[in-house]
Amino acid sequence: MNSSEGAAPQPGDVVAVHWSGYTKGYQGKRIDNTSVRDEPYEFVLGGDGAIKAFSEAVSTMKVGGIRRVEVPGDRPELAYPRDRSQRFTDELVSADGKIFKYRYGPQPVELGGQRALDFVLDNPTLQDFNRTLLFDIKLLTVRKAPR
Repeated sequence: MNSSEGAAPQPGDVVAVHWSGYTKGYQGKRIDNTSVRDEPYEFVLGGDGAIKAFSEAVSTMKVGGIRRVEVPGDRPELAYPRDRSQRFTDELVSADGKIFKYRYGPQPVELGGQRALDFVLDNPTLQDFNRTLLFDIKLLTVRKAPR
């Protein structure tokens, strides 16, 4: 979408991104948008903290760049696991006890966004094309990880 002249991240760097995510094939529901809250998502590039589609997209971006990533529903290895036991940890991230922490980020913050994502991933009646996810990612910063 938008390239930039900024710094390019290297494996092991801590990257901060704003992202918005949507279900593409099923009703176009918003999953989350970090720029609305001004709460960037941070992860270690090449680590196991983010879904593979995020790591692959950000690895070829530069600070200030924006990229749209479409994760086809028939490529679950690039997104969140469909198996709930692999998708979630046992850790709660909401005071009301309704939102569990995802094993791989980014984590939808709002319950509505998590419900939309989980519905698409968990519903056995949906075809793979209905499980397609869209992400708009803007690379904000790159910094070396503390050693």
